[in-house]
Amino acid sequence: MVHFSTTKVRTELRLFFVKYDINVALIAPEDLTNDTKKRKDAAKEIKSYFFKTASLTATSPQSLSQFISDDQFNRPIRQTALDMREYVDVYFYKFSYEGYLGRKTESIEPDEGEGVGHAEELGYLFTQPSIKDVPQNDTLIQKQMVQMWSNFAKYNNPTPTKNVLLQNLTWVPAVGLFNDMIYMNIDLNLSIALNPFNEDMKFYDRIYQKHGSPPYDTY
Repeated sequence: MVHFSTTKVRTELRLFFVKYDINVALIAPEDLTNDTKKRKDAAKEIKSYFFKTASLTATSPQSLSQFISDDQFNRPIRQTALDMREYVDVYFYKFSYEGYLGRKTESIEPDEGEGVGHAEELGYLFTQPSIKDVPQNDTLIQKQMVQMWSNFAKYNNPTPTKNVLLQNLTWVPAVGLFNDMIYMNIDLNLSIALNPFNEDMKFYDRIYQKHGSPPYDTY
């Protein structure tokens, strides 16, 4: 997800969203439709879903974070994985571990914000020599991430054999019926789950079915 402080959203970001309050149609996905009425109707539904009656410039950091995460990352990544899995095995994951190394990859202080920010997992895949006294849990996550990513590079499978470090878990490809998707939730307790961000993704599926004009080249 996109990560904001729970107490403030930078002034320049709020100013950026002024144009969305002025022209609500901009909230709809870019490639949804060229039909002006459908696009505006879809945008109104999206605005109501994420922000209720609040303007984007005055809404909470949590609402902004959820909208941007779903609009710019979760939805398009999910659809890309759905398309790719028709041809190759796709290993889908959600990085849920809230740790020190991850926060140090962001332009915020480590104790600000809620949840895990976009690209925080990179803090566990690449060495950061300037960071000392790495917490024990962070070191464990780091070892797990490097093991799974190196396994995938060597074997096209992040968990080719049972491994105590990886809690003897088998990470299976993102198969499922229709738009269902199996994924690995990466946290101190690794787990296999189904359909990340499920309610929000169902909402966007309904938006595309109701207001969309296929074919689409972006999501």
